[in-house]
Amino acid sequence: MHDSFFDILRLLGSLAFFIFGLKTMSEGIQKLVGPWLSAVMANRSKSKFGAVLMGFLSTALVQSSSATTLMVVSFVNAGLLRMKQSIAVIMGANIGTTITAWLIVFFGFSSASLGSNVFLIVLFGVPLLFVHRLDWKSLGGAIVGFALMFLGVNILIDMLESNLLVEHPTIAQWFNNSHPTGFWVSLAFLLGGTILTFLLQSSAATMVLTLCLVGLGLPLEFAAAAVLGENIGTTISANVVADAGNVFAKRAARAHLLFNVIGAIGVLLIFEWFVSGMQAAVDFVNPSLDSTNVILSRQWALCLFHTSFNLINTFVLFFFIDGMAKLIVRVVRPKDEEDEEFSLQFINNSLQNSEVSLAEAKEEIVYFGKVIQKMSGVVASMVSETELKSQKKALKKVHKLEQLTDNLEVQIGNYLSKVGQQELTHEGSSYVYNMLSMIIDLERMGDIFYVMAKGLEAKVESKVYFLPKQREGILKMFKIADRCLEVMVENLTSPEDKVNIESARKSEKELDEFRDELKRKHIRDIEAAKYGARSGMIYIDLFSSLERIGDHAVNVSESLAHETS
Repeated sequence: MHDSFFDILRLLGSLAFFIFGLKTMSEGIQKLVGPWLSAVMANRSKSKFGAVLMGFLSTALVQSSSATTLMVVSFVNAGLLRMKQSIAVIMGANIGTTITAWLIVFFGFSSASLGSNVFLIVLFGVPLLFVHRLDWKSLGGAIVGFALMFLGVNILIDMLESNLLVEHPTIAQWFNNSHPTGFWVSLAFLLGGTILTFLLQSSAATMVLTLCLVGLGLPLEFAAAAVLGENIGTTISANVVADAGNVFAKRAARAHLLFNVIGAIGVLLIFEWFVSGMQAAVDFVNPSLDSTNVILSRQWALCLFHTSFNLINTFVLFFFIDGMAKLIVRVVRPKDEEDEEFSLQFINNSLQNSEVSLAEAKEEIVYFGKVIQKMSGVVASMVSETELKSQKKALKKVHKLEQLTDNLEVQIGNYLSKVGQQELTHEGSSYVYNMLSMIIDLERMGDIFYVMAKGLEAKVESKVYFLPKQREGILKMFKIADRCLEVMVENLTSPEDKVNIESARKSEKELDEFRDELKRKHIRDIEAAKYGARSGMIYIDLFSSLERIGDHAVNVSESLAHETS
């Protein structure tokens, strides 16, 4: 019993070694090609076919379907991808993730196995980790991770062959004897693959374990059922994480789950025929393999099953993407637009990829800017309102929005601080600093609008009223301020090199000039005693506050353009 417990720990340790190597390799590749891949995906995924291709390419390169999903969520948030395009990318990612199995069999089990050569690869990669250039350091991480991944595979194979079969003869006897067959046994392996993948949080780890068990004699039919379970298990993990995230993350995760569950059900209907066909295809391509190495033949057949399943599933469901998108959007609904209870809309608190993290923070800031626009509209409506009940209702709404801006500043600031602790390029570090400046300006605008709303509510409560020309002047200034905010949000949603700083400064200058005009008229009217001191004080506070709104709005655009006033 004691030995069995430590055998399980050693088994899990070897799997952990493999997962660590895969993660290290994936992170290194992401840092190398992440920015380029993000740009290409955003530009080349407009058609559904292009989206499938980009999903395959990105996952095959970075060896992480979760990293691809993060990019998908980011682009859906940004409006760069529609829901149906994101489903197509996820379909491609499912095909791309099958490349891992082919690599494992080729470099871990076949005649091209790396064996002890992994140490030579580590020797080549480690010096690059100490180079100051980030791209070389990332390359070193990818190389070392690749070697560690296959070192983990070698340890796992040795451990299973020496410990599992030698020290546990009953297990060895089970592998070498005939096995029960049938739908329910296959279903049990499917459920086992699903649960194991969910527990390990890595479909690649479950896949390498399945390949090793095939090497020990596990029938291909059972292994294929476990692979179907692995496909479902990895989507369950994503759905659990997405439940704590935003509506876009939930939709992407649900799409992934729906895609794999439909595919698994379809394959189970023709399961025995499909598995036999994969083995026959391998035997046809390399007839000598089945006679010289039966085990390797089954491992290649399992890889072919994994890839063929996802290819066929994608081909069939490709024609139903629009329907799937409509179904998911209908089922997974966002919170009520009027619900002001705080929650981040775009940040999912995953820091797997700094480029994606910055993109998520940027979209959260865009949302922040739109909240400020909403506040402006509510406060402007209070200028003409004379009923106290309506004013109090509007003030309550502005107060909730102001609390939302406070929370946004804190949460985005905390997230950016975490991103800043990662290893970033000089441009990335500068961008983090500029985004921190933006959220400070946005939060100050929220404070200003709240103070304005309190002043307007107090004006009606004290039965103080504006003259028609005062009201017209303030409302006109609100329109100019709204133009400042509109330009600010347009700049926030534009690429960095498309920020229209001149338009931002022009609208802010127009606001300043109109403020000066109102101020001159106000002084003349006060001297002529055209309205009372209380009305005049509220009036001057309003147009002075709107001028400050313009200052903060242009500050945001200047931060985007990496300029200062």
